Amino acid sequence: MKSRQEVKLATAGQYRGAVKKEKTKILDQFVASTGYSRWYARLVLRQEGRRLQTDSTPSSSSNAKPEPGPSERGCMMNECTVRW
Repeated sequence: MKSRQEVKLATAGQYRGAVKKEKTKILDQFVASTGYSRWYARLVLRQEGRRLQTDSTPSSSSNAKPEPGPSERGCMMNECTVRW
């Protein structure tokens, strides 16, 4: 496990600074030495060295829509009564 991390650290900088043809060669060597799939190896090399930004305020659900405000609620009610 330690050797994979060492190879990752050594290869990630080269991978990020390379053009597409060089990236293919670097990725082939990385896959051969670590045994990762190409998809995962590419992900690992791209993500190495990036900082993960997190929100300081926890949210209950990221997919939840915000509740409509009082003015929006009134407009929706007026539209419904006009249509009926």
